[in-house]
Amino acid sequence: MLGPPLLATIINFGCKGIPGAAKACTLIGCEDAFNATVTNGPSGFPVGPHQIDVTADGVTISCTFTFPLPKLADGADSGPQCPPGLMVSVGPAVACTQFQPGPGAVGERCDPIAGKTTEMLDVSGTPARVRVRQTTNGVVVLDESVTPVYASNQPNGPGCDPICHQAGAEWTLADLTVGDGGLEQ
Repeated sequence: MLGPPLLATIINFGCKGIPGAAKACTLIGCEDAFNATVTNGPSGFPVGPHQIDVTADGVTISCTFTFPLPKLADGADSGPQCPPGLMVSVGPAVACTQFQPGPGAVGERCDPIAGKTTEMLDVSGTPARVRVRQTTNGVVVLDESVTPVYASNQPNGPGCDPICHQAGAEWTLADLTVGDGGLEQ
């Protein structure tokens, strides 16, 4: 004899797209920001002390670091330490390719690009005007100004908070060469 009939219970976790079902919003966060990706020119990423001055709507925030980045006791790179409102990260540039390890699955593999370094700048908020000036050993390697055009982003889907506004730019550092008198552009 079989036991009592099995009762199937359907639990509605709030599926999107089902008429009459509660809307489910994931909890992915985002922030308003201007982001810039900066890569090195053909001569490589400039070695030595760097200073980045970001002027956003007339307010300047500065950050300094030395490249190559110093090593921490655990062997990891010590990244730039910047004041609130500006985040800078420096690391190898990568080329990513997607692959399908199985039906319905997508993977991504990212490999470093030899001789290429990427610097990421994140400025908090939605400044109407941004100027980024970077020097290495006192020589200007980047001086860019932009009036960002922000796009709305809803990472949890339409009708779900948060709504963030983001804009970006891509720039290349000027090449530095060593002349008789020191560094030159």
